[in-house]
Amino acid sequence: VVTSLADVRATGRLVVIEYHLPTAAGTTHHEARLVPLPDSLVVAVVLDVTDRARAAAKLQDTEAEMRRVLTFSRAVVYSFDASDAAPALRTVSSNVTRILGYGVDQVLARGWLDPSLHPDDSAASRHALRALPQTGHDIRELRLRDAAGVYRWIRQEQVHVRQDGGGPGEVVGAWVDITAEHEQRLALRDREARLQTIVDTEPECVKVVDTRGRLCEMNPAGLRMLEAQSIDEVQQQSMIDYVMPEHRHAFVSLSR
Repeated sequence: VVTSLADVRATGRLVVIEYHLPTAAGTTHHEARLVPLPDSLVVAVVLDVTDRARAAAKLQDTEAEMRRVLTFSRAVVYSFDASDAAPALRTVSSNVTRILGYGVDQVLARGWLDPSLHPDDSAASRHALRALPQTGHDIRELRLRDAAGVYRWIRQEQVHVRQDGGGPGEVVGAWVDITAEHEQRLALRDREARLQTIVDTEPECVKVVDTRGRLCEMNPAGLRMLEAQSIDEVQQQSMIDYVMPEHRHAFVSLSR
């Protein structure tokens, strides 16, 4: 306080200081405005800003907790100006370094986003962004190049947040790395295709029936036995109708 008083007298300018005082009810926070007057006099206008200080401290704690949560989250959260035709991210969560390998400053640099998109995903992504003010929400899968130069499959979700007064607002989005899930889906698809090839080329009849004995699926060898051109001709029909009367009892017993 003594130093601030000396500054006011030396410069002739208003000085604002904040200080806190211990009381029986807890610490109180105050703001003093030191106003210079003629003849080296100074008048102090003191305000109790305890509520404001406590609210600011609570906000800082909340922001710190949010940063800790995002550090371990799978989702990279970001935002940018909705009016930007070639968006430069305005904010991005720090876990982008763990997930994609880039530093926060690299990702926030103008010109980072578009070259990082896979060329096959760029046009669709730009089209969805242009439509976002009308749609309000977009979810898609795309590929982003990580710091090692490897394209990662990303589930992107973007929301258009409108500005009060009709301004362009901002876009808030999240990226989740789904590379492992995508590779699992491809592997499952490949296994299903191989299994289908085996069933289709099996020379014996392979069929799937429901609990009521109605035909659901049948391979080409079985369809040839029924003299059907496609599964559509016999699907949902009872298999018992295709069995000779003298063999139906045995067929039913076998199917149980």
